[in-house]
Amino acid sequence: MEWIPEKVLQRYVLENYQQFQEEFQKLFNAKISYVRYNQPIDRFPDLFFVLEDKREIPVEVEWKTSNFN
Repeated sequence: MEWIPEKVLQRYVLENYQQFQEEFQKLFNAKISYVRYNQPIDRFPDLFFVLEDKREIPVEVEWKTSNFN
């Protein structure tokens, strides 16, 4: 049962990506410049984190880890 659509979670990540800055700095040695939706929407991955060095990191957003196959 889905109480809140996954798009709500995607929007939250898109608007609050700053909370992931520290972890991305450690992993990729670069800060996140912005986040964009994958086009067309509803494709894998859901989002891309675009780093300051122009690398694009795919991000799949799920409510439950059991949704990852």
